Amino acid sequence: MKFNMKILFIILIIYMLFEIIYFKEDLITIKSKKINSNFKIIQISDFHDSKLINLKRLKKSIDKFNPDIIVLTGDLINRYTKKYENIENLLKSIEGYKVFFVEGNHEIDNPDKIIYKVLEENNIVNLSKSSVSLNIKSQKINLYGNSFGKHNVVNRKLNLEEYNILLSHNPNDFLKKQEGFDLVLSGHTHGGQVRIPYFGQIVDHGMKFFPKYSKGLYDVSNTKLYIDSGLGQSLPIRIFNRVSYTNITISAK
Repeated sequence: MKFNMKILFIILIIYMLFEIIYFKEDLITIKSKKINSNFKIIQISDFHDSKLINLKRLKKSIDKFNPDIIVLTGDLINRYTKKYENIENLLKSIEGYKVFFVEGNHEIDNPDKIIYKVLEENNIVNLSKSSVSLNIKSQKINLYGNSFGKHNVVNRKLNLEEYNILLSHNPNDFLKKQEGFDLVLSGHTHGGQVRIPYFGQIVDHGMKFFPKYSKGLYDVSNTKLYIDSGLGQSLPIRIFNRVSYTNITISAK
């Protein structure tokens, strides 16, 4: 029995390492009448200063998809991060692309605020409390950013004839006050980190069991809400929920 338990323990450790090290690419396609020509977004969320991600492999995967823009939806760091080498290396792997960022709770909680200087030095646009209009393949895309929680900016006047995207680290910041965005890209939940097949996330940050919104693509009124499960984690635990990033294609309906 002891021998069997040791084997099971070793298998569990190997499995957990696979889940937190060997990232996968999630693929989604969204159709809209407002879009004339495909445009592509890569979303990276909840990196959490990971030392485990193979950034050469990540760069190769990103270059293969060749996105029009990359969005970083918060928690690049941990609240206690003091060294930024891992973040610098991540940002170097995506240099050359248009990259936009919104802050998560760990950026807000980190006392030294160096992350914002690192982002600026690497030409990353911080949209936490602002917006930008992009011309992508002769079509206008409006990109809006939320900060986290009480720092959230919610009062916006949207042109509903154009395609509007919200970057919001916490999906609940959108769900509490739903606006007429076409697409909302979020993270924060990590998909629960531990999931049960067919049932999903067990418990959320607010200790709510089997939350309705945890990972993947949802229809919320007339908005597509996508929650990325993250490329890292602050605790080294993942079960039935590998670290990942997302390739998003938005195409004509």
